[in-house]
Amino acid sequence: IDAGQQAADLTPPGHPILAAILSNLGGSLLTRFEQTGDAADLDAAIDAGQQAVAVTPSGHPDLARYLSNLGASLLTRFKRAGDAADLDAAIDAGQQAADLTPPGHPALAGRLSNLGDSLRTRFEQTRDAADLDAAIDAARQAADLAPPGHPNLARYLSNLGASLGARF
Repeated sequence: IDAGQQAADLTPPGHPILAAILSNLGGSLLTRFEQTGDAADLDAAIDAGQQAVAVTPSGHPDLARYLSNLGASLLTRFKRAGDAADLDAAIDAGQQAADLTPPGHPALAGRLSNLGDSLRTRFEQTRDAADLDAAIDAARQAADLAPPGHPNLARYLSNLGASLGARF
């Protein structure tokens, strides 16, 4: 984290690698939060993720990855603090990430699964059936995209099952 922060501090605005440095820093901070529970790390992870997205030009091939990483941090903070704005922002970032990921991209299934998890979480808060339907759709797409033997297929199917169970 110290090295990542130094890299971010030393990289001039507009440099083509700045977004990647910020996104990586955000991921490291999220990981440390998951280990220590220090909310300052989670807030810093979100800040770094937001900066990464902000400095990435539209159409950049890594924008979807940065949005997905930001969405994961926002969902984590929602689950910790319960601020609905974080959940809405996580869904927005997740939807953009899925929309920007081309068909056949190896990360698409994971991004759809994460989006489905966020949508199901919002359904659990609001009971809006449209969120649950969208969660099922995203989770089903994720499971359908993962070939047999894919290392995350079980997770995708579990997310689909949780959403279908919620609808039942």
